[in-house]
Amino acid sequence: MVLRRHGYAGLSIKRIADEAGLEKASIYHHYSDKDDLLFSFLEFVLGLFEREIIQQPGRKPEDQLRELIDRATLGAERASTARNPERAGTVTEAFMIVRSQAIHDRQYRDRITEVDEQLREHLADLTRAAMDDQRQDNADHVATSLQTMMAGAFFQRTTAVDPNLDPARRDAHAYLDRHLGAED
Repeated sequence: MVLRRHGYAGLSIKRIADEAGLEKASIYHHYSDKDDLLFSFLEFVLGLFEREIIQQPGRKPEDQLRELIDRATLGAERASTARNPERAGTVTEAFMIVRSQAIHDRQYRDRITEVDEQLREHLADLTRAAMDDQRQDNADHVATSLQTMMAGAFFQRTTAVDPNLDPARRDAHAYLDRHLGAED
């Protein structure tokens, strides 16, 4: 993938066209510039996330929460439910490159903020569904804390060489257990 090899700064419509075996005009027919293409890519990644992570009818909410923790700390490519490990690693790296644009580009920051809020809401919904009635008022707090732990693990895993995230994974699972009442 061109984005992984060259990064955002080295990404160009010409490089994309060359790798895809297309003419630049074919890409410009669908996208106005590389940012338009990257936003489309971001939507593709979110669609994958929706299909492979969020839409899991029949699975217990606590199992889904544990899987999300595992994906953040182990990587989607190593999590027990990874459907296509090679693609997962490629998509994760490319997503990090796109996400890094949010540091200095308001349009990316706004979209990444929406993505983060959707994930937090999903975590809160799963947490609420997994909690007993007496604990549900705490679901938003737990979701925010889990998301922060998972984001830290995700960034560490994708930007450091062979980080040991087992302690973070265990702690995130213990935190979840504590708030779901599994340790009562």
